[in-house]
Amino acid sequence: MKNLNLCISIDDVNPANVSPSTQDPLISKIISINKKYNLKITFFIPANFLGKFDIKEHKKWCQFIDSLEFVEIAAHGYFHDFEEIDSNNQGKEFSKATYEKTIEKISMIKDSFQHFKTKSIDGWKMPGWEFNLESLKAVTEKFNYLYPHPDHINIYKSISKKAKIIDSKNTFDIQHDLPFGLFENQILILHSHVDGETNKNKWTEYNFAKLQVNLMNLFQFFKVNPLFINQL
Repeated sequence: MKNLNLCISIDDVNPANVSPSTQDPLISKIISINKKYNLKITFFIPANFLGKFDIKEHKKWCQFIDSLEFVEIAAHGYFHDFEEIDSNNQGKEFSKATYEKTIEKISMIKDSFQHFKTKSIDGWKMPGWEFNLESLKAVTEKFNYLYPHPDHINIYKSISKKAKIIDSKNTFDIQHDLPFGLFENQILILHSHVDGETNKNKWTEYNFAKLQVNLMNLFQFFKVNPLFINQL
C-alpha cells in the first residue's frame, strides 16, 4: 500500500460566512470528517474580508477557531479583493500591488490576527491566485510558506529566498473524481472555498457527499497521512 500525504484547504474563511459554533454548516462537516479520519484542515483567512469583517473586531470568532486543534490558519490577503472595484481595478488586491504596499498590507494582516493565541499565520495564499513579481517578493520575505497555484510553482521558487514553496501539483477540488494512480509526489491537496458565487468547490451537501466518497476510497487504497499544509 502506497503512502499518501493528504491536506484539505478551505479558502475565504471569515466571520461573514462561518459562525463560531459547532452547529455551523462548515464546522459541523469538518468536525465529522476529523472524527472519522483524523484529518487536518487549513483555513486561508482574509484578515478584513471586503473591508467589512476585520477579524480583530471578532474576538470570540478568533477564539473559537483557535480552539479547533485540527485546524491550521494561514493568511489569504487583507481585503481579498480591491478596496474599490471599478472599471480600472478588476481582480484581486495583490495583482497590481507594489512591494511597499504589500509590506504595508502584511503588517495590517498580522495585526488583525492578534486574538489568536495558540495558532500563528505562518502561511500565505494569494487571493484568486493573482500576483505580480513585487507583491510576490514581499510575501516570500514575510511568511514561512507559500501555497501557489500549480502553474505558478516555478515562478515562486525563482523569487523565494526564504519561504518554503508548497508542492501543489496534485491540487484537486473536493468534489472532483480523483485519479487513483500513483500521485507523482505522494501529496494530495483537496482544495475548496467556503463561499463565493463563482466557486464550484464550496461545501454544499452534494460536494460534501462527493468528498466523503473520495475519502473512503483514499483510505482504502493508500496509507494516508493527514497533514496541515505547513507540514508538507
